[in-house]
Amino acid sequence: MRTTKRGFCGYATRWICASAVFLLLFYPGGAFAHPMGNFSVNHYGKIKVGQTSVEILYLVDMAEIPTYQEMRQFGMNTHPDDAADLRYLDGQETRLKQGLTLEIDGRALRLDTISRQVAFADGAGGLPTMKLSFIFRGKLDAAAGAHKLSYADNNFAGRSGWKEIVVIGEGPTILGSTAPEVDRSQELTNYSSDLLNSPPQQLAAVVNFRTAVPEREVSSPL
Repeated sequence: MRTTKRGFCGYATRWICASAVFLLLFYPGGAFAHPMGNFSVNHYGKIKVGQTSVEILYLVDMAEIPTYQEMRQFGMNTHPDDAADLRYLDGQETRLKQGLTLEIDGRALRLDTISRQVAFADGAGGLPTMKLSFIFRGKLDAAAGAHKLSYADNNFAGRSGWKEIVVIGEGPTILGSTAPEVDRSQELTNYSSDLLNSPPQQLAAVVNFRTAVPEREVSSPL
Protein backbone atom coordinates (compact mmCIF):
# COMPACT_ATOMS: atom_id res chain seq x y z
CA MET A 1 0.00 0.00 0.00
CA ARG A 2 1.46 3.38 -0.99
CA THR A 3 1.76 6.05 1.64
CA THR A 4 2.99 9.60 1.38
CA LYS A 5 5.03 11.14 4.15
CA ARG A 6 4.03 14.64 3.15
CA GLY A 7 0.35 13.78 3.41
CA PHE A 8 0.76 12.76 7.01
CA CYS A 9 3.43 15.19 8.21
CA GLY A 10 2.70 18.89 8.29
CA TYR A 11 5.58 21.24 7.66
CA ALA A 12 5.74 22.22 11.35
CA THR A 13 6.20 18.60 12.43
CA ARG A 14 8.26 17.29 9.50
CA TRP A 15 11.34 16.91 11.69
CA ILE A 16 9.43 14.52 13.96
CA CYS A 17 8.56 12.27 11.05
CA ALA A 18 12.10 12.47 9.68
CA SER A 19 13.47 11.30 13.04
CA ALA A 20 10.98 8.44 13.17
CA VAL A 21 11.78 7.36 9.62
CA PHE A 22 15.49 7.37 10.48
CA LEU A 23 14.81 5.05 13.41
CA LEU A 24 12.72 2.73 11.27
CA LEU A 25 15.41 2.48 8.64
CA PHE A 26 18.54 2.19 10.77
CA TYR A 27 17.57 0.84 14.18
CA PRO A 28 18.29 -2.90 14.30
CA GLY A 29 15.01 -3.79 15.98
CA GLY A 30 13.54 -7.26 15.56
CA ALA A 31 9.84 -6.43 15.63
CA PHE A 32 7.72 -6.48 12.49
CA ALA A 33 6.37 -3.29 10.99
CA HIS A 34 2.68 -2.54 11.27
CA PRO A 35 0.82 -4.60 8.62
CA MET A 36 -1.09 -1.53 7.39
CA GLY A 37 2.09 0.51 6.99
CA ASN A 38 4.16 2.66 9.34
CA PHE A 39 2.10 5.80 8.63
CA SER A 40 -1.36 4.27 9.04
CA VAL A 41 -4.07 5.32 11.48
CA ASN A 42 -6.66 2.55 11.66
CA HIS A 43 -10.09 2.99 13.23
CA TYR A 44 -13.00 0.71 13.97
CA GLY A 45 -16.51 1.02 15.33
CA LYS A 46 -18.63 -1.87 16.56
CA ILE A 47 -22.23 -0.73 17.04
CA LYS A 48 -24.42 -2.79 19.35
CA VAL A 49 -28.09 -1.89 19.10
CA GLY A 50 -29.86 -2.87 22.32
CA GLN A 51 -33.39 -2.55 23.58
CA THR A 52 -32.62 0.49 25.75
CA SER A 53 -29.25 1.72 24.50
CA VAL A 54 -26.80 1.89 21.61
CA GLU A 55 -23.21 1.04 22.46
CA ILE A 56 -20.14 1.78 20.35
CA LEU A 57 -16.81 0.05 20.82
CA TYR A 58 -14.45 2.55 19.19
CA LEU A 59 -10.84 1.57 18.53
CA VAL A 60 -7.89 3.47 17.09
CA ASP A 61 -4.72 1.61 16.13
CA MET A 62 -1.83 3.95 15.34
CA ALA A 63 1.25 2.63 13.54
CA GLU A 64 4.82 3.60 14.41
CA ILE A 65 5.03 7.06 12.79
CA PRO A 66 1.77 8.58 14.15
CA THR A 67 2.47 7.01 17.55
CA TYR A 68 5.94 8.56 17.59
CA GLN A 69 4.49 11.92 16.61
CA GLU A 70 1.85 11.83 19.34
CA MET A 71 4.35 10.77 22.01
CA ARG A 72 6.76 13.55 21.12
CA GLN A 73 4.05 16.21 20.90
CA PHE A 74 2.35 15.33 24.20
CA GLY A 75 5.35 14.15 26.24
CA MET A 76 4.02 10.61 26.56
CA ASN A 77 5.78 7.35 27.31
CA THR A 78 4.71 3.72 27.14
CA HIS A 79 3.37 3.56 30.70
CA PRO A 80 -0.45 3.91 30.49
CA ASP A 81 -0.69 5.08 34.12
CA ASP A 82 1.69 7.99 33.54
CA ALA A 83 0.15 11.43 34.11
CA ALA A 84 1.00 12.61 30.58
CA ASP A 85 -0.60 9.52 29.07
CA LEU A 86 -3.74 10.04 31.13
CA ARG A 87 -3.98 13.68 30.05
CA TYR A 88 -3.60 12.57 26.45
CA LEU A 89 -6.37 10.01 26.93
CA ASP A 90 -8.61 12.75 28.36
CA GLY A 91 -8.07 14.88 25.30
CA GLN A 92 -8.53 12.04 22.84
CA GLU A 93 -11.75 10.94 24.52
CA THR A 94 -13.25 14.38 23.94
CA ARG A 95 -11.88 14.85 20.43
CA LEU A 96 -12.77 11.41 19.11
CA LYS A 97 -16.26 11.48 20.59
CA GLN A 98 -16.87 14.85 18.92
CA GLY A 99 -15.84 13.27 15.63
CA LEU A 100 -18.59 10.65 15.85
CA THR A 101 -22.18 11.27 14.81
CA LEU A 102 -24.97 8.99 16.00
CA GLU A 103 -28.63 9.71 15.23
CA ILE A 104 -31.86 7.82 15.84
CA ASP A 105 -34.68 8.81 13.50
CA GLY A 106 -32.82 12.04 12.73
CA ARG A 107 -32.31 12.97 16.39
CA ALA A 108 -28.76 13.18 17.74
CA LEU A 109 -28.01 10.72 20.52
CA ARG A 110 -25.80 11.85 23.37
CA LEU A 111 -22.87 9.52 24.00
CA ASP A 112 -21.49 8.86 27.49
CA THR A 113 -18.08 7.26 28.04
CA ILE A 114 -18.29 3.86 29.75
CA SER A 115 -14.63 2.87 29.55
CA ARG A 116 -11.37 3.98 27.97
CA GLN A 117 -7.87 2.61 27.67
CA VAL A 118 -4.51 3.20 26.00
CA ALA A 119 -2.06 0.37 25.30
CA PHE A 120 1.32 0.14 23.58
CA ALA A 121 3.01 -2.65 21.65
CA ASP A 122 6.45 -3.08 20.12
CA GLY A 123 6.72 -1.99 16.51
CA ALA A 124 9.49 -1.74 13.95
CA GLY A 125 12.72 0.18 14.45
CA GLY A 126 12.43 0.12 18.22
CA LEU A 127 9.31 2.30 18.02
CA PRO A 128 6.00 1.43 19.70
CA THR A 129 2.53 1.32 18.22
CA MET A 130 -0.46 2.59 20.19
CA LYS A 131 -4.07 1.47 20.49
CA LEU A 132 -6.86 3.54 22.01
CA SER A 133 -10.05 1.81 23.14
CA PHE A 134 -13.33 3.46 24.15
CA ILE A 135 -16.84 2.30 24.87
CA PHE A 136 -19.45 4.99 24.25
CA ARG A 137 -23.12 4.48 25.10
CA GLY A 138 -26.28 6.39 24.24
CA LYS A 139 -29.65 5.92 25.89
CA LEU A 140 -32.30 4.61 23.49
CA ASP A 141 -35.75 5.76 24.55
CA ALA A 142 -37.49 5.20 21.22
CA ALA A 143 -40.98 3.71 21.25
CA ALA A 144 -41.55 0.14 20.12
CA GLY A 145 -41.53 -0.19 16.35
CA ALA A 146 -39.26 0.49 13.38
CA HIS A 147 -36.41 3.01 13.66
CA LYS A 148 -33.45 4.27 11.67
CA LEU A 149 -29.93 4.66 13.05
CA SER A 150 -27.33 6.79 11.27
CA TYR A 151 -23.65 6.67 12.25
CA ALA A 152 -20.66 8.55 10.86
CA ASP A 153 -16.98 8.51 11.82
CA ASN A 154 -15.37 11.84 10.91
CA ASN A 155 -12.05 11.26 12.68
CA PHE A 156 -8.65 11.19 10.94
CA ALA A 157 -9.94 12.57 7.65
CA GLY A 158 -7.59 11.90 4.75
CA ARG A 159 -5.31 9.50 6.60
CA SER A 160 -4.70 6.04 5.20
CA GLY A 161 -5.59 2.93 7.13
CA TRP A 162 -8.13 0.24 7.86
CA LYS A 163 -11.60 1.76 8.46
CA GLU A 164 -14.23 -0.73 9.58
CA ILE A 165 -17.76 -0.63 10.99
CA VAL A 166 -19.62 -3.63 12.40
CA VAL A 167 -23.30 -3.70 13.46
CA ILE A 168 -24.83 -6.17 15.92
CA GLY A 169 -28.38 -6.37 17.23
CA GLU A 170 -28.79 -7.35 20.88
CA GLY A 171 -32.53 -7.41 21.45
CA PRO A 172 -33.96 -5.38 18.58
CA THR A 173 -34.31 -7.00 15.17
CA ILE A 174 -31.97 -5.64 12.52
CA LEU A 175 -34.10 -5.12 9.40
CA GLY A 176 -31.25 -3.89 7.21
CA SER A 177 -27.77 -2.42 7.53
CA THR A 178 -25.19 -0.89 5.23
CA ALA A 179 -22.47 -2.27 7.53
CA PRO A 180 -21.77 -5.98 7.98
CA GLU A 181 -22.23 -8.10 11.08
CA VAL A 182 -18.98 -9.94 10.41
CA ASP A 183 -15.85 -8.55 12.07
CA ARG A 184 -13.04 -8.81 9.51
CA SER A 185 -10.14 -7.58 11.67
CA GLN A 186 -11.09 -9.07 15.04
CA GLU A 187 -11.17 -5.58 16.55
CA LEU A 188 -8.03 -4.39 14.75
CA THR A 189 -5.91 -7.30 15.96
CA ASN A 190 -5.77 -9.42 12.78
CA TYR A 191 -5.59 -7.59 9.46
CA SER A 192 -6.60 -9.88 6.64
CA SER A 193 -3.75 -10.36 4.16
CA ASP A 194 -6.34 -10.60 1.37
CA LEU A 195 -7.44 -7.02 2.07
CA LEU A 196 -4.14 -5.27 2.81
CA ASN A 197 -3.99 -3.75 -0.68
CA SER A 198 -7.65 -2.67 -0.56
CA PRO A 199 -8.66 -2.41 3.11
CA PRO A 200 -12.22 -1.48 4.09
CA GLN A 201 -12.88 2.25 4.00
CA GLN A 202 -16.30 2.40 5.66
CA LEU A 203 -16.86 5.57 7.67
CA ALA A 204 -20.67 5.65 7.82
CA ALA A 205 -23.54 3.24 8.30
CA VAL A 206 -27.33 3.29 8.22
CA VAL A 207 -29.21 0.68 10.23
CA ASN A 208 -32.94 -0.03 10.19
CA PHE A 209 -34.13 -1.92 13.25
CA ARG A 210 -37.28 -2.79 15.14
CA THR A 211 -37.69 -2.69 18.91
CA ALA A 212 -40.25 -4.77 20.75
CA VAL A 213 -42.68 -3.75 23.49
CA PRO A 214 -40.93 -4.21 26.87
CA GLU A 215 -42.15 -7.29 28.72
CA ARG A 216 -43.48 -5.23 31.63
CA GLU A 217 -45.83 -3.45 29.21
CA VAL A 218 -47.27 -6.65 27.76
CA SER A 219 -50.60 -7.52 29.39
CA SER A 220 -50.75 -10.97 30.93
CA PRO A 221 -53.58 -13.19 29.68
CA LEU A 222 -56.50 -13.65 32.06
